Amino acid sequence: MSVPNCSAEVRRLFDTALFNLTTEHGQGAFVDACVSMLNGLDPNWGHLIKKPGQTDVHDHAEDAALYKLPDGKARAVDFIGGAGGPNPQPGWMVDSNTPYTHADWFDPQEHGIHEGTSPAPQPQPRFPSYVDLGDDAFFRTMVGAPLQADMLGKGQQLNDGSAVWVARAVYRLIAALVKANGQPIDSAAEVRVVRNDWRAILGLPPV
Repeated sequence: MSVPNCSAEVRRLFDTALFNLTTEHGQGAFVDACVSMLNGLDPNWGHLIKKPGQTDVHDHAEDAALYKLPDGKARAVDFIGGAGGPNPQPGWMVDSNTPYTHADWFDPQEHGIHEGTSPAPQPQPRFPSYVDLGDDAFFRTMVGAPLQADMLGKGQQLNDGSAVWVARAVYRLIAALVKANGQPIDSAAEVRVVRNDWRAILGLPPV
C-alpha cells in the first residue's frame, strides 16, 4: 500500500488565502487544517508526533502529516515547502527513509489549536509586610534589647557590625514567612537562631 498523493487538496486549501504561512500562528493553523482535512479523506492520515527538543507546533510536526501503513509502519509527508522562510508554499514530499511507526501517529480529531493559549498563572508567594515581621516593638524586644545586653555583658558597645545581626534576623523572618505563605510561624524561634549565632561569637551559651 502506497501513500496517496493529496497534494491537490492541500493546494486548494492554501488557495483559500485563509492562512498566512509566514507567521507561526498561520502556519500552525494551516497544518492543523490540512491534517484534519486529510484525515477526513482517509483515516490513516494523522499528525506526526514530535518528541521534546524537536521542532514542533502543538507537539506535532510543523509542516508534515503521517500516513499509517498496514504493516505497522508509517510514512511522513512534508506538505509545506520552505517552512519558516519568507515564501512558504504547499508541497508534497514523501519521506521514505525515516522508520516511523503507528506509535508516531496522533489522531487530529483529538487535537485542538492551542496557539495563543496562556498557561494557568502560578500562585505567587505572599510577601510579608513590616507588620507581619513584628513591627518596631518586636525588633526592639527580640533583637535590639538582647543584642545590646549580650554585648554589654561582654564589655562591648554596639557598633557598625551590630547591624549585621538585625539584617540577619529580618532576612530569616522574611524567608520563613514567604515559605509559609500566610501560615503562622514561630517568629521568636527564628530570631533565637540568630541570637545564638551572635552569642556564640561573644562566647556566651545559647538561650
